[in-house]
Amino acid sequence: MQSVPPCRSKDNPPNTGKHSEPEEEEDDFMSDKFLKEMTGITSEKSRTYSERRKRKMLEVSTSQQKRSRAQREMEAREEGLSRSLMQPSEAQVPQDGRVAEEATHTKAYRMMLKMGFQPGSALGARSSSDGAGSNEPITIVHKADRAGIGVTTRPVSAAKLPRLLRGSGTALTQDEVAQRDAFLTASRARFDGRKVDALLGRAARTGQDLDRRRGLDSNFFWSPIPPPDQLPSLSTLENLVAQEPDLHPLDLHNPLDDDEDHQNWLALDPSTRLSCILAYLREEYFYCIWCGCQYQSSEELANECPGEEEDDH
Repeated sequence: MQSVPPCRSKDNPPNTGKHSEPEEEEDDFMSDKFLKEMTGITSEKSRTYSERRKRKMLEVSTSQQKRSRAQREMEAREEGLSRSLMQPSEAQVPQDGRVAEEATHTKAYRMMLKMGFQPGSALGARSSSDGAGSNEPITIVHKADRAGIGVTTRPVSAAKLPRLLRGSGTALTQDEVAQRDAFLTASRARFDGRKVDALLGRAARTGQDLDRRRGLDSNFFWSPIPPPDQLPSLSTLENLVAQEPDLHPLDLHNPLDDDEDHQNWLALDPSTRLSCILAYLREEYFYCIWCGCQYQSSEELANECPGEEEDDH
């Protein structure tokens, strides 16, 4: 006989067990639980679609960028110089890794083996007692400049120059520091030499012009240069030679070569000659080459001119 289940009234609902368990509390929005969950998100997902697309296009363009012919030649040269001729190439190595002797060892290599050469040992006489020597061949240095053989101080290449001058975070070696100092010293000397020559020519022309205004035609500071209209032309010389075939050769001797003061002046270095000419212009004509003007008197020169040196201006 089957038992009849008890009737359930509206006042007596079934016990589902939900009221027996305590209700779970919701997470506080100020809790750091959300921050911990955010750290798990990768940086790639945090980027927008446009940023990911732009990055992908940049990678594709970089990989497909064509290298120049000089760069390809340099890479092929470096690869060839770094490859040992005694080692089998990748094309000669089969999949099982075994290499035939006739495919790997050349005739010269087999001759060296007969003479007592052992693979992995050094060539030549043993200079040290322990017998240790260089197992690597002497590297070939590609010489691109016109300096002679044996020149130890090589000029700084254009690729190294920005790093040497900028002084990046990586520490420079002793050779790189020496190359940087030598490059800066040589560059400064060339620049100073060109600057002194330009100033010397300008000061000499100014002094010569001022001397001519005063009526002085000669000065051991500069050679007297006659005006162009007073120089004999080629047609005049040809007419003289045609009229008088027995004319003596032209006298090419410069009378200034016999002037001892002029020779001593030319023996001085350009910096000393420039200082003497600048002092001569200030004392005789109250002229300052740095100011670019001539003053009326020595008092005006002393009051208006900042100083005798370029740094004073």
